[in-house]
Amino acid sequence: MSINDKLFEYLKSKIPIFEKTSSKGLALFTCPNIGKHKWKKDPSATIINGSDIIRCFDCGFKGTFADAVRLLEPDKKNYTDARITEYIIDTYQADIYSEFAQYKKYNWSLVPVMKNGKNPIEKDWTDITHYEKIDWIKWANNGLNLGIRTGEVSKITVIDFDNKPGLTEEQLKVKEELRLQLEGLKTLKQNTAHGGCHYVIQYTSELKQTTDIAGLKIDIRNDGGQILTQPSIVDANKYQWVNLGNEIKIISDEIKNKVLELMKVEVSRSENNYSEIKSASTDKPFLKHNNLEGRCNDTFTQLAGALVKKLTPDQTEYVMHLMNKYLLEKPMDVKAISAMMGSVSDYKKTEESTQEKLILEYLKQMQNDVTAKDIMDSLTIPRAIADKYLSKFVKDGKAIRLSRGRYKFREKVEWNDKYPVITKKINYKIPYFEDLQDYEEGDIIVLGGKPGSGKTTTSLNILKQVVEQKVKPYYIFSESGSRHYKIASKLGIQEGEFYHSYHSNPLSIEIEPHAFTILDWLMVEEKENTDRVFKFLTEEMERKGGILIVMMQLKESGDWYAPNMVNQFPALGARYFIDGDDRKTGHWQIDKVRDARYGVFNSIIQCEFNPESKIITTKDVI
Repeated sequence: MSINDKLFEYLKSKIPIFEKTSSKGLALFTCPNIGKHKWKKDPSATIINGSDIIRCFDCGFKGTFADAVRLLEPDKKNYTDARITEYIIDTYQADIYSEFAQYKKYNWSLVPVMKNGKNPIEKDWTDITHYEKIDWIKWANNGLNLGIRTGEVSKITVIDFDNKPGLTEEQLKVKEELRLQLEGLKTLKQNTAHGGCHYVIQYTSELKQTTDIAGLKIDIRNDGGQILTQPSIVDANKYQWVNLGNEIKIISDEIKNKVLELMKVEVSRSENNYSEIKSASTDKPFLKHNNLEGRCNDTFTQLAGALVKKLTPDQTEYVMHLMNKYLLEKPMDVKAISAMMGSVSDYKKTEESTQEKLILEYLKQMQNDVTAKDIMDSLTIPRAIADKYLSKFVKDGKAIRLSRGRYKFREKVEWNDKYPVITKKINYKIPYFEDLQDYEEGDIIVLGGKPGSGKTTTSLNILKQVVEQKVKPYYIFSESGSRHYKIASKLGIQEGEFYHSYHSNPLSIEIEPHAFTILDWLMVEEKENTDRVFKFLTEEMERKGGILIVMMQLKESGDWYAPNMVNQFPALGARYFIDGDDRKTGHWQIDKVRDARYGVFNSIIQCEFNPESKIITTKDVI
């Protein structure tokens, strides 16, 4: 069971109108963000295929199960993924990965392994320990396989029996005798995905990590090694414990000595990597190809270049020696094959270097929330390569690992010892605030008003004064209806004198280059994200230039919702207050001026409002 299996049960308990349905084979359910939907529509959220990400087609919500909990339970908005996972397990009594409790008792260190594979995804995994159950749950929830680090770190040695063909009767007899002795030990045992088994014994330093001892398809996993473990899956086949909870036994001297003797056979057998090729009988038919005459080396180099994309250089060299021996009537000198592999190995290094650059560039462009699957889909790069370089970038400080296999680019500071070109000043006046400072391309002005203070009327008064200067501004509104059109007509602004568009998501706004833009009004639902929103707008203005005026709502008290963030980014920040009950007088409270023209950084601008014409004019500056 995965914790995500509890998602719908959780949503149903928190959303009274929760529904789940399907459309064209796609599972749809009520969005966790339904409280913020303008209209309560039919189920509009789904799980992105191959991930644990929830995505709503209606409001654009994108997040994990943990994000849904933070959204639906505000008291948990600061909980980590780990704490939320524990909360779900405790609350819903999820019998999730029950084997992990036993792994904790054994005090094993686990390692994340690529999905449907056997290779760890952390580059320096032999130097890293993971003893915490919450880490293991995260990996399993992300579809990764899990390995147990063998050796002293987990206090275990594993004798790994593979179920592979190709053994002689004598070898099968020796292998079966050893297996029966291990069975009699009654130690911990796990069945592997393809019919083999793991015998787990207490750490025995004499049994060094070795593969295929005596050619019997038996491996020793010890210091520097790992074995896949339940709930790992390879080729749809599961790893399953036979007797989890059993005592891990000490290997008997009899069995240990037998294994050590078999390991000596392995040493002598592997003294020469290509001995079996050199001694192989040549009394076999050759595949002749006279067209290879004079260009065998080129042909074999091309073949090696194709093989090395899927095999290691050593494995490729082995295959090329076999092909040379069996496919050519007049085989090349074995030294020629070895020499050829030098250029092929360099080719593989070059290809991997190119893949590394592509992945880093993709990460840089996307900036945030990048997964290995995103890289696979966009760059057509194998999962193992994507995982390898994402881990490398984290270690090198080029990326930050977010929760649940998501990554963020860490940008290197580009230092410069030259003064920048002086920013170009704008060639029109800023309504109401022109005398306070000089304004430059890229400046942001933030204006606030309490509910009902007339933010739209103020926005259109500013827009009118810009239009009168023969500038065609851009007006972005976030409230539906035709109220702003009526006020614009009342103010005498003609159709065609300004651009306008509805937009509700501030993080998807694209500012036009060198434009005067009014955003009426900016609503940041989670106030703690105010700095993130303004960072986006600042970066957008840095790229595009022009002037951006952002209207924001104040608290009933007249204070900013996020005063530090609001006043950190803009060139000017001001709040509008209504003074009289008849609403005919008011004033601007200037809170911030980045570069005050007369050295005055806090001031008040008195205003008058004509209810008939909707025009706001200024009186005195105090």
